[in-house]
Formats: sequence, structure tokens, C-alpha cells
Amino acid sequence: MRNILTAIGRARARSIPGIYAEDPANEFAPQAGPLLLYREPRAPGIRIDSGVREGDRISVYYDPLIAKVTASAETRDESISRLVAALRDFPVLGIRTNIPFLIRVLESGEFRAARIHTWFLDEEGRHLREEPKEIPPAVHAAWGAAELHDGTQRSLSVRSDPWDQLDGWRSS
Repeated sequence: MRNILTAIGRARARSIPGIYAEDPANEFAPQAGPLLLYREPRAPGIRIDSGVREGDRISVYYDPLIAKVTASAETRDESISRLVAALRDFPVLGIRTNIPFLIRVLESGEFRAARIHTWFLDEEGRHLREEPKEIPPAVHAAWGAAELHDGTQRSLSVRSDPWDQLDGWRSS
């Protein structure tokens, strides 16, 4: 489990979470595999520090950190809003990441109200780690591109991994 650091500076607020190749729904098990799609968000007040790019392979031999996202704004609430928007605009496919988990933490009422404590994730973590009920728009877009590419219709569910069915399709 990685920490979410929120530091308040002089008239500026920053939120800095790490994007990890890990599966929060499976006790944050590290993930390994190719970054089939990796698109860093670009927006005012957002900075991405990363050493990977699309096509790279995440190995089991190193830390699963993919990137750090820094969101800066005038207030804590604005910083969190920018960070959530950036995370929603950060598609990573090929491996599971903690991005959906981070969004759920950042959007939780307790976090937004700054009523978190050292037991926050122990108390709320199981609920926050649950699989999403909806498929993110970026996954739908990638899925649609794959179907257009080879003319095959596939079924897509929250539990399915679309990359298991692509039969050699690649993003290049």
C-alpha cells in the first residue's frame, strides 16, 4: 500500500500520489507486463514524473512505481479536483494499476473533508479497493479501436481483461 501525500504550502496546495502497477482488489499484488497503452495527462497544474513510456514492460524485478503525479493549486480542494481529473485522463492498459483506487480515495467524503487518520485505510480500504462497477471510457475507446481494427465484436465486462482477446492486435 502506498501513501497519498498532501502537503500544504504557502498559498499553494499539492497532492502527490504514486501510480503503481498493482492490483488493489487483490491486496495490492504487484503487476508485471507490457504497457500497451500509456498516456500521461497534460493539464495546468499537473506534473508527471515517470521513467516509463508506452511499449515498456513492467518487470517483477523492480519496484512497481510507474509515475508520480503532482497536482498544484491555490487550495487543497482545488488540488484534489485537479488530481482526480488528471487521474481520470491517465489511461494505462496492459497491466492493472492503482489509479481507480486513488480516484475513489480522493473522492471519498472523509478524504475531501480532511478527516483522515492513520486507520483510515484500515477502516475504509476494503470498500475503496472494490472493483469498479463501470468500465472506464478509456477502456471502451481502446476496445472499440480493437474491434474496428479486426472487425470482430467481443463482449466486455468489468472482470474481463480485454487484452486476453485481442489476438495479436497492438497499438503502434
